[in-house]
Amino acid sequence: MIDLVCDNEILATNGPTGNDQVFRFSGLKGETRTYEIWLPVFAYTYVKSIRVVDGATLQPVADERVRWLTYGSSITQCRACLSPDRA
Repeated sequence: MIDLVCDNEILATNGPTGNDQVFRFSGLKGETRTYEIWLPVFAYTYVKSIRVVDGATLQPVADERVRWLTYGSSITQCRACLSPDRA
């Protein structure tokens, strides 16, 4: 599962579809916004590409937030969380 987050709100939690393990998000607003994609907590994840619809743009955003790193047990690492952003 991966989460799509905007303005600290989870917009969607999706699992992969099809044999190619593709994640799709639709119904997003047609305005400039900052989105975050939260990847799985306990899985190897390889991002091969990110695509947007014709006419849309995608660019990286500087993130000035403090980074948080945790080392510990499966409880500390949120082994039982429902999705990545809920960890």
